[in-house]
Amino acid sequence: MIAGRAVSTRPRRAVRIAFCALAWVFALGIVLQVMLAGVSLFVDGNRWRLHANVGHSFLLPLLSMLLLSVLGGLPRRLGWLVLAAISLMMIQGATAAMGGWPAVVHPVNAMLLFWLSLDIVRQAHNFDSPEGSL
Repeated sequence: MIAGRAVSTRPRRAVRIAFCALAWVFALGIVLQVMLAGVSLFVDGNRWRLHANVGHSFLLPLLSMLLLSVLGGLPRRLGWLVLAAISLMMIQGATAAMGGWPAVVHPVNAMLLFWLSLDIVRQAHNFDSPEGSL
């Protein structure tokens, strides 16, 4: 039975590692986005398209994290946090597309996304499980 348990924990550990890696990709991506916004504002105003494209690419790691959280048996709170991040990303895109007064929410929402990304990373490294933390 011990051998059977070892086999069943390997995929779960792989899911946890993949989730943590994607959480870091998301958090570092937020930092990259802030840098790209700075480049667009202060260096080259033609870089806004790159800022937008990088932002759109965040959905791939977030959707992958959601899938891993459901299929990998990770704590539900991680799945809810990822859903919150996906929701904030949709708000982020909408505020940028609307322009005008709604767009003033865009940088504030970016700060919320950064805080949430760090919380996801922290909880991904510290969630309770029989196998322990990473």
